[in-house]
Amino acid sequence: MKIRGLQLGTNIHTYRSYAYLAAMLLVRSYDRANRVFQAMLCRGFHGTFYSLRTFSWRRRDGVFVVASFLALAALLYLEWRKPGLL
Repeated sequence: MKIRGLQLGTNIHTYRSYAYLAAMLLVRSYDRANRVFQAMLCRGFHGTFYSLRTFSWRRRDGVFVVASFLALAALLYLEWRKPGLL
């Protein structure tokens, strides 16, 4: 938009230009998603992703989840505490 000479301001022309930009972004993304979906249907996609292995919950998965939550809680605590400089 800058290459085409848009002068930013707080006027109706700027707001309308940004609205057109957002609308075209949404329309183009919708069209592209539709084309990708049609291509997937053309290649035999039936809406299900198949995996070669099935997931089974193991003890190490639980340990990883607990450790991740503890690390997140520690980071949040340190963020909110905001210790002073050394």
